[in-house]
Amino acid sequence: SAGAIFQGSAGSAGTYMMSRTTERIKAFLSHNWSVPRWKKFVALSFHFNTDVACCGSALCTLPLALLTAAGSPPFADNGGSGFFIRLLFVPIFLILLFFARDLGRVFGFYGPLVFLDKACISQVDTRSQRAAILKLGAFLAKSDQ
Repeated sequence: SAGAIFQGSAGSAGTYMMSRTTERIKAFLSHNWSVPRWKKFVALSFHFNTDVACCGSALCTLPLALLTAAGSPPFADNGGSGFFIRLLFVPIFLILLFFARDLGRVFGFYGPLVFLDKACISQVDTRSQRAAILKLGAFLAKSDQ
C-alpha cells in the first residue's frame, strides 16, 4: 500500500469501501491534490509513525547494546564502539517509519482511524456525496486532531 490511495485524486466505489462507521476518528486529513504522493506519504509517516519507529528501533538494537556493554564477541572485537548498533539503527528506524502500518496489518494491528474525503465520502453517488459534504463539520467534531 505505502500511500497508494494518494496516487490520484479520483475516488471510486472501491475507495469508499475502505471506510467504515465509527464514533471517533484520530485525525481529519485535509490535503492538496497538487502535492506529489511521495510528499504526502513522508509527511503522514512522520506524523503517525515516528513513535513506533523510535521505540521499535530502540528495542531492536537494545540486545546489541547489552552484548556490546558485556563485551561479548563479536561486539567487543571493535573496542565496544557500538558498530552494529550504528549499522542497524537507521535502517530499522526507516523501515518502521515508512512501513510500520503495513507490517502491523500482517499481524492484525491497524493504525489510527482517520477521515480522508476520497475514502469517506462517496465519489460515485452524488446525492450521498452532497449530504456528506454538508456534514463535514460533524466529522471535524468527532476528530481528535
